[in-house]
Amino acid sequence: MNYIEEAENLLLYYNDLYRSVENLNREIARLVGYQAPSLLNAIQLEETGIRSSRVEDTYNLLFEIKALAESKAKTELELKQIDRIRHILLATKRAGQKTEVFFNQAEGN
Repeated sequence: MNYIEEAENLLLYYNDLYRSVENLNREIARLVGYQAPSLLNAIQLEETGIRSSRVEDTYNLLFEIKALAESKAKTELELKQIDRIRHILLATKRAGQKTEVFFNQAEGN
């Protein structure tokens, strides 16, 4: 396993991962807002108050929200791991230690 190449790839796409979390938050908020019950009007045609033509549409949107939430959780976990490794690397660099110490800490040894 090439640690340096893997670390370079993670750091290269760090900003993209961060932006993807923001996009996932916006998409989840949009879907939740779309699926929210509507206010009562003089004539209420929808039995449930939810704007969808069928129950299947509601299930599809709920599934999409669940999938987006899972993707967001995985991405946030990856970002936390990258932040932890960056913190260890900076602390190692400040202390003037060799990179072998960094890799041992990153692996949890």
